[in-house]
Amino acid sequence: MAPDDLKKNNQENAQAPAKKTVACPTCRKPAEYSASNIYRPFCSNRCQLIDLGEWAEGKYAIAAEPASGSNESPSDSESDEASSEVSDETSGEMSDETSDE
Repeated sequence: MAPDDLKKNNQENAQAPAKKTVACPTCRKPAEYSASNIYRPFCSNRCQLIDLGEWAEGKYAIAAEPASGSNESPSDSESDEASSEVSDETSGEMSDETSDE
């Protein structure tokens, strides 16, 4: 090979970046990991939907620390307190009305 041919070959290789491939998380087939693969990191829409279905069925979970304190969320406690205050006020108003008669 002539030196010019080697130089040309090296330039072509340098200009064409290697495409990164990863194993599809669902079927383990090679999948191109680039902006041109709209399903990345999956190889196809089918594999992407299978994975979504598994998340929806609860087969996957993200580990988290259990909440400290009670099992109720703060918003539940606040709404319970607010509803008891409303019922107290309502019963108080009713008793005032009956005493005026």
